[in-house]
Amino acid sequence: MNYQTEQAAANYLRIRHFKTAARAAPEPQERCTGSWAVCGPETVGAFTATGYFFGRELHRQLDVPIGLVNSSWGGTAVEA
Repeated sequence: MNYQTEQAAANYLRIRHFKTAARAAPEPQERCTGSWAVCGPETVGAFTATGYFFGRELHRQLDVPIGLVNSSWGGTAVEA
């Protein structure tokens, strides 16, 4: 709800979002590739919405830096 208002207000330099690269592997991996983004009006649209609102609430209540990790891959089986 209120996407434009929320987007304009998303100035949280201490909230970061890491999106892993979608890469299939037959076994667990020790390292991954991806990229970090600082939370701002230009970047928040690419954040996981649930993660953003959760992280924002934690940041407001605890006043600590927040790192969100998003390793989802849309359209894949949940069992994977």
